[in-house]
Amino acid sequence: WWCFLSWCREHWPGDIPFNPISLADRSAIAETLINEHLPGSSISPGMLLSEIDWCKDSLFTTREEYLEADRSGRAFGLRERTREKVHAAIEGYQMELRKAGRIDWSEVSRTLWREVQNGKVEVPGYDAIFVDEAQFFAPFWFQILQHCLKERTGHLFIAADPTLGFLKRGQTWTGPGLDVRGRSHRLETSYRPIRAILNLANLLYRHRAANGPCPLYTSPSPRDV
Repeated sequence: WWCFLSWCREHWPGDIPFNPISLADRSAIAETLINEHLPGSSISPGMLLSEIDWCKDSLFTTREEYLEADRSGRAFGLRERTREKVHAAIEGYQMELRKAGRIDWSEVSRTLWREVQNGKVEVPGYDAIFVDEAQFFAPFWFQILQHCLKERTGHLFIAADPTLGFLKRGQTWTGPGLDVRGRSHRLETSYRPIRAILNLANLLYRHRAANGPCPLYTSPSPRDV
């Protein structure tokens, strides 16, 4: 099991330093850029950072691509003039990263994918990949996963909550390039009964424990369930 960015770190190219900027330093840069490019606006540092991440996850590389991009489903709107200022702030953010010799977490997957496409990094091939919480994946991450699937025999299985992440914003699986028509199932019942999960975990542990029963927990009281 891997967090996706941890998987990227595992296959990181050895000739590129892996030094993501800290969240605190990132927020400080964003606040400075807001004061410089968007003083008095309703754009907060958190909103700017969200826009930066969205741009990188969408693989925008030029000013024109960003200004012409469809922002449908974004949590906040931007008028044309404000979008120009936001892009100037984004450029300032990247300049600050370069000056510090750092990257941010949104660049991790982009950098790895670029090196894979250039043939500088070889990622493993898998018979099957299961993605949990897929609604929080950046759409282009699925390109990386599809690249890792063995040709003709690989299977990609996805579990997602349509009330969260990019699905909540009205975006569909076609954005990531996935055709799920006729291949999806909607679960109408919650399969997270806490007592059942704890009982199973306890039973499994006791079954495998070398020195006899060693309960992981005490049975929950009714008020805990």
